[in-house]
Amino acid sequence: MISLDFQNISREILFWLHVFFIIAAVSVGLFVTPYLAFALVTLHRIHLFIFGECVLSRVQKKTGGLPEDMNFLQLAVKRFFQKEISVPASRIIDYCLAGSALAIALLK
Repeated sequence: MISLDFQNISREILFWLHVFFIIAAVSVGLFVTPYLAFALVTLHRIHLFIFGECVLSRVQKKTGGLPEDMNFLQLAVKRFFQKEISVPASRIIDYCLAGSALAIALLK
């Protein structure tokens, strides 16, 4: 009989959902005006300020899919590139992703 580990499956779904949202957020500039892209980036920043971190990251931490001492970008870099990065480095990546969304919207 096949045994499914639903906890690990849900962790993987949350991980890939988070990756999808990041890819969608960066590419949103292709589909919206620069003003709307700026508004969406601002809204995302407000959500980070209000909750202290991304809501998806909080859910991942509650389910055990993200260690308490890491943020999602640190986990993603570790999974994709087998490299560990610091919190300041992950913040730089975070701001680059947001800046990329705005740059794409402005340059399309």
